[in-house]
Amino acid sequence: MAASRPVHGALNLAELDRLGLDPEDVTDFSAGINPLGPSSRVLRAIRDVDPSAYPDPECLRLR
Repeated sequence: MAASRPVHGALNLAELDRLGLDPEDVTDFSAGINPLGPSSRVLRAIRDVDPSAYPDPECLRLR
């Protein structure tokens, strides 16, 4: 039986169960989170974007 691949950014509950681990005791590091927060360039870009126009599929104004 093949193991299912976990979705990026999510814990594989079947794998945790196989290992005898409680999901509440596991920290999910699969998502890229910057502990320093967003860069000043990102903050400036966000200030210049109208959030009511989101989602812009091409992210043209944000880029």
